[in-house]
Amino acid sequence: MIKLNKLIKGLLDVKKERGEVAENTSPRAMSIRVSASWRKFDACPVSRPPLHLTHDFVEEQHKDDACKTYTPEFSEREELAADIIINAALALRQQGCKNIEQVIKDRIAWRLAHKD
Repeated sequence: MIKLNKLIKGLLDVKKERGEVAENTSPRAMSIRVSASWRKFDACPVSRPPLHLTHDFVEEQHKDDACKTYTPEFSEREELAADIIINAALALRQQGCKNIEQVIKDRIAWRLAHKD
């Protein structure tokens, strides 16, 4: 299970240390970050090989996992789609959301219950 709340908090802390995000970073700036991720995704051809998540990197990350059902390599578009989700989660955390996983679960449940 992904511990999204913990991972995103850690990533936001690192981004603050690097000066990429500040306590007073505006919601608009975070939206621009998400929008930039979408533009990279849209510009990427479907058949592109991985950028960073190559077989060797992923194998090293999961070499001690009991479950070996993970994908050992991802396409560039999959990596870029993940960046969209990560940047959206960073925006949620920056705006004070303490339970990103729960708000996502609740929104999915709401969408399943409503036609919109």
